[in-house]
Amino acid sequence: YMNGERQKAAESFSHAAMLLIQQNQQQRAASLIPVLDALDPALAQKVQAALAHSPEDSGYGTSGGY
Repeated sequence: YMNGERQKAAESFSHAAMLLIQQNQQQRAASLIPVLDALDPALAQKVQAALAHSPEDSGYGTSGGY
């Protein structure tokens, strides 16, 4: 994203986060939010909303088996 294609980078981070949420990897998706927020705060909010509504949202304090 350092080459001026911030919107494309933001969309890629958002897409990756949504895929992680679908795969029940909420912690990994949440780890993308700070970078996404710097690139596009509106997309970061969408990811946060998706995390909040994900059925397997186990929060930050649990291990994901990694």
